Amino acid sequence: MSTWVGRYAIVGGEVREDGPWLAEQLRFSDEERVHLFVLADPADERSTEFCQEVAGAVADLFASESLSLTGGLLRALRQAHRNLAEWNSRSLREHHVSIGVTCLAVRGDSATVAQAGPGVVYVAAPDGVRRISSEGQDGAQPLGGTDRLDPLFTSIPLEQTKILILSSPAEETAGSAAIAQALGSEPDRALAEIFRLTRQVDDMTAVLIADVPDTATEPAPVEIDFPDSERPEDDPGTAVPEPPAPIITSPAPQPPSGRRLPSLRRPRSAGAPRSRRRWLIAGLLLLAALLAAAATYYLPPLLEGDPQAEVDERLAAANAFLDAAAENDDIAWQRQQLQAALAELEQARAVGIEDPRIADLQAGVQQQLDDLNGVVEVRDLRRILQFAGSLTAPLSPVNLVLGGDWLWLLDGDRGRVFAIDPAGREPSLEAYRSGVRYGTVLASRPSVIAWDAAASRLLLIDEARRLFALVPGEIPTALPLRDADELGAIDAIAAYQGNLYILDTLGAEVWRYRPVDDGFDTERTGLIGGTLPGAVSTGGAPHEGALRLIVDGDLHLLVGDLARRFRLGRQLGPLLEGIDRPLNTPVGIARDSADGVLYVADRGNRRIVVSGDDGAFLRQFVHPTLLDIRALALSPDGVTLYILTGTSIEAFDPASELEPEAE
Repeated sequence: MSTWVGRYAIVGGEVREDGPWLAEQLRFSDEERVHLFVLADPADERSTEFCQEVAGAVADLFASESLSLTGGLLRALRQAHRNLAEWNSRSLREHHVSIGVTCLAVRGDSATVAQAGPGVVYVAAPDGVRRISSEGQDGAQPLGGTDRLDPLFTSIPLEQTKILILSSPAEETAGSAAIAQALGSEPDRALAEIFRLTRQVDDMTAVLIADVPDTATEPAPVEIDFPDSERPEDDPGTAVPEPPAPIITSPAPQPPSGRRLPSLRRPRSAGAPRSRRRWLIAGLLLLAALLAAAATYYLPPLLEGDPQAEVDERLAAANAFLDAAAENDDIAWQRQQLQAALAELEQARAVGIEDPRIADLQAGVQQQLDDLNGVVEVRDLRRILQFAGSLTAPLSPVNLVLGGDWLWLLDGDRGRVFAIDPAGREPSLEAYRSGVRYGTVLASRPSVIAWDAAASRLLLIDEARRLFALVPGEIPTALPLRDADELGAIDAIAAYQGNLYILDTLGAEVWRYRPVDDGFDTERTGLIGGTLPGAVSTGGAPHEGALRLIVDGDLHLLVGDLARRFRLGRQLGPLLEGIDRPLNTPVGIARDSADGVLYVADRGNRRIVVSGDDGAFLRQFVHPTLLDIRALALSPDGVTLYILTGTSIEAFDPASELEPEAE
């Protein structure tokens, strides 16, 4: 993917590619490239002519900083704010300058927005369009006021996202609903529609950035040339010209040659001439930028001699992200802001000075993030069996099934199945071993197992596709399974109400065998119409990771990194909606039908996640021991969850872990 950038401006009624109130800057370092857009928005009419200098000064100050992205934005905005405030303190009240600033900094696959005073941002993502404004918040104060400047910071992932920064008068003319609707189109069409909505505004700027495929081509240029004496009427039947061609950001932005501020001055009032005031303010801002640049080239890094100042800046940035999280009810949005706050606090810790505020704030933010992510730290994790010293090595745990008051462990290394008493009253039993002849059948390495509650037995299919029934203390019995050799693959099995179900990923199907006598010598029936979530390869194993199947009326499948449900042959909606991060090598599932929840062992993320019947992500259980999860099993009453790891079997009671800890 790449970042597409388009923009247009209207200055004194004339359409331009660039306007005087937008400044751009690139900041390079060994680790990153940051593309900054600064849009100034006058808080009142008399401040209009100073927007160009303010936007340029903020951009230059940011480029001269060696702080983090948010720290640099905060420092640049506050420095420009102090300069304007100093000017205002020496001027008559009617000459005071007040300017809103919106900064959009693009770095890699994310963007950071900093807002102070007037200015509006729209974010169009797959889940909808969101409007961001500092109205009614600490960041509502524009530059030039007497109070401390606390910009509103927002972190935005760019994947499949469009971000629009817009002058306030343009939004007033177009309306929020129309802008949101326009952003539903492709970037170039969206910008053209926004231009159509705002073409009657005398002075404004719009910048749209979007995440687009690398194959996207640059749109053909479209010229716009309104005669000075003629403006298009707002007639829906009139053909509307499109804005200038959007600029793709691969080359470094060049300042427009010969650009000058249009005449927007008002009749003079008593006091200093407007031109003199303008150049005095410009001089103050330019001096600040030059001093900052000189510090970059001739002095040690800006904060190298003042680590406390850097810590203060990062704490301020973290608090700004924390405030942004509190202003929105969207969980994904809150998660992004809290993660950005933690990143700032990690940088503050890296400065290397002792400041108790860092740890206190970090603990508070982490707790908020844990609550948001449904993190439950398991307090009472019980060890059922440590394999070393209990079962003959070598041992490679593959799967775990609970049935008949026994835990059934499949060992892939030596082709064995053990029956283990979860209460520890009985010794572990070897119930099956490959290479042993049971009756007239020579057993092969076991592939899949499932508990058949209707017949109180464990069903096992070996690599030779022979079916066995296992009962503790008895010799395994071979059972008939019709046309097993015709199946594409036997990846997982389940039993429900006496029926046998087989997951066949190569055939993209779940097959059902009805019982007859003691076996399944019946015609099989496909249940999902040859559809499976995720791609299936044509050679070798179809998916990485474990393949699991649970049947309780619905079909619950774990295929690759996807957990899915089917009902009456139809795939239902996705599970774990709203989870903080995607599954990473899930290896087991367990179903509590009574409570309507599904447990998924997420091995790569070292956790067990829980989904509700409505598909919503509910919570995640974590514990330091859960480093190498292999499978899950749940007691029939849903009270105890058993976890198979590479070295042991562990257990805990999910409901008990949700209760408040006893004092």
